[in-house]
This record gives sequence, C-alpha cells and structure tokens, in this order.
Amino acid sequence: MRLPNPLTLLATLLLPGPALAAATAPACGAAFELSGQAAASGSQTLGDPLMIGVRSSLGAFTPLVGSTMCVFSTGDVDDITSGIDHDFPPVGAEGDRLVVSWDLVPPPGMNSLLLRWAYFSREYPQWVGGQYNDEFHATLDDGGVDVELLFDEYGNPIRVNNALLTVTDPSALVGTGYTQSASTGWVVTQAPVQPGTSYTLRFELFDEVDGVWDSAVLVDGIGWSTEQVSEPNSVHVEPGPGDDDDSGDDDDSGDDDDSGDDDDSTGDDDDSTADDDDSTADDDSTAGADGEPVACSCDASPARPQALLLLLPLLLRRRRG
Repeated sequence: MRLPNPLTLLATLLLPGPALAAATAPACGAAFELSGQAAASGSQTLGDPLMIGVRSSLGAFTPLVGSTMCVFSTGDVDDITSGIDHDFPPVGAEGDRLVVSWDLVPPPGMNSLLLRWAYFSREYPQWVGGQYNDEFHATLDDGGVDVELLFDEYGNPIRVNNALLTVTDPSALVGTGYTQSASTGWVVTQAPVQPGTSYTLRFELFDEVDGVWDSAVLVDGIGWSTEQVSEPNSVHVEPGPGDDDDSGDDDDSGDDDDSGDDDDSTGDDDDSTADDDDSTADDDSTAGADGEPVACSCDASPARPQALLLLLPLLLRRRRG
C-alpha cells in the first residue's frame, strides 16, 4: 500500500485553501453554468456524495465563467487542499469511482459542445509510466452511441501519462493540494453535436489499482458554439499558472499567433504595467479578444519570506565582522 506524499501534506497544511463543501449533482451543474432544467437533471450514479463539490477557487485556479466551479475527486472534496488522501470502502480502487451525468439539448444553431476543465493528480511524478494512473473521462451519449470526448493529441486518455499534463511548477499549484504533483491547467474541449438532439453528458473519475494518491478535476463553463467540428478536440485555454508550454498559443486565433513581432514590441508596456496586473490578480476571470473568459494566471509563490529568514544570519555575521 502506498502512503501519502509527505511533502504535499506539509505544503498544503501550511497553506490551507478556502472551505469546500460537498454538493449535489444539480448544484454542481449550476456551478458550471448549465441552464436551470439541464442543471436540475444532474444525477450521481456511482461514488460517495463527498466526491463532488462546488467552490470559488482552488489555489490560483479560479472560474473561467461565473463565480463558482464544480470539483470532482477520487477522495473527499473537503480534504483536497489538505493533501490527505481518502480511500472510500471497500479498501482499494473499487470504492473510489465517481460517475455523474446531465441531460443536455443543444439550442437551435449550436453545432458543438464546449467543456472547460482542469485535471490534477498526485500520481505524478512517482507513478508516471506505472500501473497507478487515475483517469478522467467525459462521454456524450445520444441514446445510441457513447462518444469519448477527452484525450490528448496522441489519443491518450486523461491521466498522468498524457501530453496535456504540463503544469508541474510547485509555485503554480500552491493551495490546490497538488503542490508536489501536476495538473493539465485549464483545458477546453470542443465536440460536435446536432441541434435539438437529446444527449447525456457523463463524467467519470476513478482511482486505478489502489484507493490512495487521489486525483481531482475542476469543471466550469459548459456551453455551446455555432462552430462546426468533425471530432472532439482538446487544447489549453491558455498557458496554465506556471506553465511555459508553447501549446497554449494554439488557443488563440491563427492571425494573432502570426503577429509575434507585435507581441514583442509591446514587451516594455507589459513590464510597466506589472504592478497593475498584480493588483488585479484576485479577479475570477478576464475577457479575451473574442469575448471568452480566460483563466487567472495569478502568482502564488509563498517562498520569499522564508528565504529572507535564511539570509538574516549571514547578514548579521558580516555586520559583526
């Protein structure tokens, strides 16, 4: 049996997150902006009620749309930021599987479904390439075909061994309960739908092999688009907090990507407004050029006061000399 990561536990105990309470599936549906009827259709068909919740933030991760977001966990949602893993009975992975679903009907003129989500796992880095790989799935069922929506560019499911898992900087994960682990950051998935057709959107999150080293998912801003796509695809909404991965550029329109010289020419202006940016880091979301909200990339590093305390004895010795 694997024991919880002591570094994760220490970091999250020193930096507790905001309170989180378990929630029902309908309440979770409202948190990620489903309409009244669609939100009310939510049902949890597998897993403990403590595996689903609603909150306004998780460390530097804040809602992309509205003021709240839904949280799924293979453990107790109230223990996410503490770094404490929870194994629901029976012992092992069997009790740590969550299945929750909602009934959706695309409005007239809407040709694709949009899902915004972020995956976190304590399986990283110890169990990369190993048998312990907690997975997150989302499927869309029209009553005849159950279509998997979530995978990376290589067809891998959402787990530790996945190209979308790019946020590994501990300072970007402070307050999440995953400081020594990893996250995908915010990802948007777009999938084709037929307007007026009834669908069941189903999420599944589960532990693999064991019941500890929990994983969690944030879901927010489920909506529709008039854009037509041929198959499901997932890209980063923007580089996640602390994520230097270049794949985040794919989220912007092609014309904006080609204007690299214009971006460089504004570097001085960006630096001159750094203080203003920091002062607004607590905002839940900001609007992109196309009107879509984007994730807050707030700085969340707590290490500077500790570093100053370590340097103080050295400064005193020099003064005495």
